[in-house]
Amino acid sequence: MASDNRFFFGFLARAIVAVALLSGAAFSQTLRVLDARTDAPIPDALVSGSSETRVADAKGAVPLRSFSEDDTLIVSHVAYRAARLALADLSDSAVVRLAPASILLEVSLVEGERTAPVERRERFSPRDIEVAGAQSLGAALAKSGALEIRSYGGGGQLQIARARGAGGENTLVLFNEARVNDLRTGAFDFGAYDANAFERVEYSSGGDLRTARFASGGAVRLETGNPDGETNASAFARFNDDEGRAASVAYRDRFGDYATAIDAGYAYSPNRYEYKFQDERYTRHNAHYERARFLADATRRDETYAANLFVGLRSFASGLPGYVSDNNQRGSNASRSDLTTLVVSDAAWAFAEGWSASATGSWNRQAATFEDPDGTMLRGERAAETDYDEFALDARMARAYEFATLALGAEARRADLDDRGQYLNSAIGEVSMSRRSLRGYATATAERRRPFQGASQATAYAGLSYEGIEEPNYPSAEGSEFSYALGAAVVADLPFDPTLRLFHADGVRTPTFNERYYAAALGAREALLSERYRSFEAALSLGARDDVAYFSIAWFARQTDDKIVWTPTVYGLQRPRNLRRAATTGLEFDATIRPFGEFLALDASYDYLDARNRSALSADDRSFDKQIVYTPKHRARAAATLTLGDFGFAVIATYASRSYYTADNNPFSSLDPYLLVDAHARRRFTLGAFTAEATLSCANVFDESYLVVQSYPMPLRTIAATFRISYKTVRGEQ
Repeated sequence: MASDNRFFFGFLARAIVAVALLSGAAFSQTLRVLDARTDAPIPDALVSGSSETRVADAKGAVPLRSFSEDDTLIVSHVAYRAARLALADLSDSAVVRLAPASILLEVSLVEGERTAPVERRERFSPRDIEVAGAQSLGAALAKSGALEIRSYGGGGQLQIARARGAGGENTLVLFNEARVNDLRTGAFDFGAYDANAFERVEYSSGGDLRTARFASGGAVRLETGNPDGETNASAFARFNDDEGRAASVAYRDRFGDYATAIDAGYAYSPNRYEYKFQDERYTRHNAHYERARFLADATRRDETYAANLFVGLRSFASGLPGYVSDNNQRGSNASRSDLTTLVVSDAAWAFAEGWSASATGSWNRQAATFEDPDGTMLRGERAAETDYDEFALDARMARAYEFATLALGAEARRADLDDRGQYLNSAIGEVSMSRRSLRGYATATAERRRPFQGASQATAYAGLSYEGIEEPNYPSAEGSEFSYALGAAVVADLPFDPTLRLFHADGVRTPTFNERYYAAALGAREALLSERYRSFEAALSLGARDDVAYFSIAWFARQTDDKIVWTPTVYGLQRPRNLRRAATTGLEFDATIRPFGEFLALDASYDYLDARNRSALSADDRSFDKQIVYTPKHRARAAATLTLGDFGFAVIATYASRSYYTADNNPFSSLDPYLLVDAHARRRFTLGAFTAEATLSCANVFDESYLVVQSYPMPLRTIAATFRISYKTVRGEQ
């Protein structure tokens, strides 16, 4: 009997150890996503659980450590039909095979997405970052480290994305495939949208390579709608200690071949935040804002056809703290209100084996009203209005071969500005402006698996663009522009997937309406020339961003001819002029380490940027060989995220070195270096199909005074509480 007991308890102990080992294996298991026809890996596939979304690496692998054991996973990719499976049913070496959605999606909509990118490319989860403390899309992107977000005051004020020393006009922004950099200013306001309004955000350092829109500041792609065909509803609320309030609701559903999404939000703040100036504390007045949005998407797709319609309405009303009468201490009583309408229609059709066609049309209308009770801004008048309309149509045809995809396209665009004094200033007069352009382009992408011994994948890209421009207001500036880009990427067949990327672009940027107007109005004898740049990028990366460790280092160099810069004039306004030559070199380093899976994640990035004026207007030009204005040489970011079940904690620190706001780099006209620390804590609750999450965040923990440019001081410590509740269910097979 004793022998039987020893045998029984020994067997029980071994069983317990085996179960523990199996549990540990399940916790550390990896899911591989493969093509159902070829068994090839599907990079960039999305694996979504109740609260997490992970992206497959170059081998189609996704670690499942961060998902709950009772999660039901949705595995999706825009080129494939989504699959749904329970995590508890997966083995340690789980594999899921996705069937292609259609020839159309594989050929026309996502060519190049399944290959190793030839330029720096990053995807962000803005809703997760928003819950972690970011109060706008711009703040969410700033926490990523890939872009420099230039903010002009507190919440609700203008936020412009910059990259690699280029201005906001040089960073292309695509909203559901339509370009939304308006020709009025050339920039896009990332502070006008909440981060949770978007499903996906992607940054590419080369521009939009699919349609050969090259940009020295890269491209940000924003996507709304219901790309994964989910059925869910959510509500969100935020409360700031400066009396700011925000709320939004969203609903997504799918009915057979149709997917829909609706998002509505409202935000308000008196925005009387505190700041420091010359060691004194002040309160910023007349920076109040009120904004509302309504976004709606409808998508239909089948085996050979896909179409999407997006309609977005956005209103924004704000004071104008930038118009001051006594240097950072008091603002004007001026205010503005905007009503923006954006309509984007996208369709694609696979009409023969390997052949497809697609088209994107957009209408962007902005109506702005300025009110000036004191009559200082509008020279005695009390109000002024301005309207901006832009229409665009892009059509393209693609042919897919076994290892390559070729595409030809054409884009027509027209922009009209009926402007009172060009945007904000009527000191010189009233003017209307317009521009018409026609662009043709061609792209070629080739991709081979195991092209030669020692390499698991190789990608090559070539694109060219030719654009003709007509400007009735400035006939001397009319002409044509030619741009091209070349790129290659090779993934070595070694541990950590070492990837070498090489990219070169020769691109151009035409002056905006603002630049045209002020250059002529303030005495320029000749029309501004277009900027032309030549850039080169070389990068090496190890690992995948969602794996245990990831490292990347990139070197880039850019020379810009006829760079447009703004310089002071005797009128008290700045005038744009061409700088004959500017040179930029830089180094970017990124690292991510997850030594204990999702329990602890450490992220760090460092950017070195040397951006100089390399041309002199005269022998005593003090701006020669000086750093370009508002461009710090050193930027760094470090973040630590701790996850304990339903609890999460994070600390994010960002550093920027000294920068200058005068071209001669006068130390008395500089912005001091600063170190900002943000912190947040979150708690998640799950009850059946309902998930709730509460977050407490603190921005600028140590009350740092930073970026105190005249009229636009940044706020000190700000505390915000957010709450989100969502309901998710399943309606049929996805």
